[in-house]
Amino acid sequence: MIDFLLNAKNLVAERSLSHSEILDFHQFYDEILESGRLEGLRDEQPDYHGDDMKLLRRMKEYKTQHLLFLADRSVPFDNNQAERDLRMIKAKTKISGCFRSADGDSVFAALKSYTSTLRKNTLNIFDALVTAWLLNPVLF
Repeated sequence: MIDFLLNAKNLVAERSLSHSEILDFHQFYDEILESGRLEGLRDEQPDYHGDDMKLLRRMKEYKTQHLLFLADRSVPFDNNQAERDLRMIKAKTKISGCFRSADGDSVFAALKSYTSTLRKNTLNIFDALVTAWLLNPVLF
């Protein structure tokens, strides 16, 4: 499955896929899941509910979302950006232990969100913060 997904990612990076190619990818995804299910049943009892079978069921249930990057190039292949966006908040909580008040964490989250959006849009963060301080924030 890993090889299949990485190959699909590389192909999408090179060019847009036709509707029939996307359907072929969906069919191959189903075939990989079925072979995994049969392998799991062969190795375990028929009512096996271990982590690998739970993963197979989730992958089957969320197939459309997992393969959305094939048809819509605006959908990222992974969620690394979301994880990077949360990393600073986790580091802040580890260092100081917690936020001192609900207002403090709201302000921190608002500033972090604003500066992250500025960075993603390649805007100057310092200039944008100065204009926001002067009650003229950058609007997206």
